Amino acid sequence: MKLEQDLKRPNLLSIFRVEDNELTHSNVLAWLLDPRGNHGLGGAFLKQILKVVFGAGFHGGIDEFEIDSMNLRDVQILREWQNIDLFIHADRFTVCIENKLWSGEHSNQLSKYRHTITSAYPKHQNAFVYLTPYGAIPTDGQDACIYQTMAYSDVTEQLEQTVRIHREKLSARVLHLIEDYITVIRRRVMKEDAVNELARKVYEAHREALDFIFENKPDRLYDVAHLFDGAVQKQGWTPIWPNKGYAHFLTPDLRRVLPMTGGTSAKKRESFIFEIDYWSKYIIFKTIIVPGDEKIRGVLSTALSEIEGAVEPKGDLWLVHLTKKWAFEVAVNSDKAIDQKIQEIWPEIVSMVERVEKQILKAAQLFAQESS
Repeated sequence: MKLEQDLKRPNLLSIFRVEDNELTHSNVLAWLLDPRGNHGLGGAFLKQILKVVFGAGFHGGIDEFEIDSMNLRDVQILREWQNIDLFIHADRFTVCIENKLWSGEHSNQLSKYRHTITSAYPKHQNAFVYLTPYGAIPTDGQDACIYQTMAYSDVTEQLEQTVRIHREKLSARVLHLIEDYITVIRRRVMKEDAVNELARKVYEAHREALDFIFENKPDRLYDVAHLFDGAVQKQGWTPIWPNKGYAHFLTPDLRRVLPMTGGTSAKKRESFIFEIDYWSKYIIFKTIIVPGDEKIRGVLSTALSEIEGAVEPKGDLWLVHLTKKWAFEVAVNSDKAIDQKIQEIWPEIVSMVERVEKQILKAAQLFAQESS
């Protein structure tokens, strides 16, 4: 299918998952605008943008013929000068570009930038640009009169025109990067790429089936649960309380001696569990005393507190005395990589489980006394 082929075509920005990152867009634009950048465009793209800025009627005083003849080698393209996303500084003019990809302006920032620049460069021709996906107007009335709106379509139009004229000067690597960036803008920001239109047509033709698929799409954390449960069962332990992103379990001996005093009076459950949390960017092993009978919780807490490495629980309900964390994001790794990680950390988990089991079994006789 053409849609699948287009989506599988490598795109550097997509590989790094930064297509929707505002800072990335500002960084790429700063690189392309810099006359001294290693892209091979010189000041060509900068001149195209300056023609748009000074040719829109907001900021008079510089015509496109003058821009064409400018020597821009000494122009500075600054990132985050006075917190401004993009600041173009030349001998006789400045351009402030506030880039808002998916967020809006806040804390009167546009007014602050305007006052900062006019105070720092009172004799310059100062231009102010508000760059958004679709050319949104600033919310403040005074800012709307001073800031020229610019859409990302203006950026792609000028960039494509610049590339057409200077294509022979560009290396294959730079050309691919610029083409990737244009694709990202069209596909992710403006949503006007041919792939977006094809996707809409496919959806309209198969709406009911696709809606059903979306409702039942695979969940990576559900998919890998068998790897953790399998390791638990292989060890001879018993999985309990199935839940996405977590493996809960007990040893057979602990299941035998632990009172079912956790939970509510309507639904009793285990008073203690082991947990492996693989929900986030870490795999975390924990011992957990479950909310329930306070006397039983007291016995368990005293027993666990005597284990080397135990800490004072932070909460009042789910008491965690022992924890161990490993940096590893399950959701983005293959089954093979996850299985290798489990094997790597498993000896430590077994050691902690055995120490906890031994300590709780020593206190088992107290469970009957507290329950009577």
